[in-house]
Amino acid sequence: MCAPVAAPGTALRKAINKALDDLKELGGNIPKEFIAWLNDRVQEPEEPLKQLFDRAGLSVAKTDHWKALLSHVVYEVFLETRGTKKSVWDDKSELQLVRAAFEMHGHAESEGRTISKAAICKALADKPEFKQIKTGRGDKRGARSPKTLLGALERALTKIETMFLMPSQRRDLEDTPSRLEEYGAILAAFRPNWRDRYTDKSARRGSNRRSAR
Repeated sequence: MCAPVAAPGTALRKAINKALDDLKELGGNIPKEFIAWLNDRVQEPEEPLKQLFDRAGLSVAKTDHWKALLSHVVYEVFLETRGTKKSVWDDKSELQLVRAAFEMHGHAESEGRTISKAAICKALADKPEFKQIKTGRGDKRGARSPKTLLGALERALTKIETMFLMPSQRRDLEDTPSRLEEYGAILAAFRPNWRDRYTDKSARRGSNRRSAR
């Protein structure tokens, strides 16, 4: 049986886990009849799933749009901090980690040294403030390994990237210039080429749209 996931409300949690168990038992072999039914449903204006796509300005015909919508829904519905016992990082802990890593990176740079994120996390793992893992229930257990810290750091950096990419989040950032500057410097230090990935894709999309005309 699929391990239970955190979701708001007992009834919803049971329904979702039952559906996940069914999908797992199918082993990825989704019946064609179900796919045909789903394809019909997502074209209906009154269908909730279709309304979600319309609300976000996404297309049900594009795989990337499904991924984008699913990622946001999953983050909100299955947010680990909602009562789960699984180890989690809240926003405050993530920011503390990012700032500590950025400070260590800056110190190495001032000495003319380069230091990897893995090396930074190995050093931070010995610090008292990063020794314990907070859980969703507020207790603490275990020690944070360098690997755990590195994973949390990468996730936090991706969240910061998202803040620059998503229009509403970018506007929120711009309302606080000091935070905008700080987060920009952090990305410049740890992911100096992060903009290129999105700029190249945007340029290709624009070129494709112009060609289609």
